[in-house]
Amino acid sequence: DGAVLMGGCDKTTPGLLMGAISMGLPLIYLPAGPMLRGNWRGQVLGSGSDAFKYWDERRAGRLSDQAWAEMEAGIARSHGTCMT
Repeated sequence: DGAVLMGGCDKTTPGLLMGAISMGLPLIYLPAGPMLRGNWRGQVLGSGSDAFKYWDERRAGRLSDQAWAEMEAGIARSHGTCMT
């Protein structure tokens, strides 16, 4: 038996590799690569940090539903792991 590992984030890659190695499994690792950076109203968005920041703004009532929908459409523009 062996493992095919697919990841790419700075946190999941070491976890995947350490888990397979600690079990003594032969493995093949396929890195996914990062997604394209996000954009919203001329601002560069990060998939994690900005999502949390603007979610707080939305909960506080300082960001409209329309603005949130625009941001959702622009924050994760491609496949891949987070770009932040």
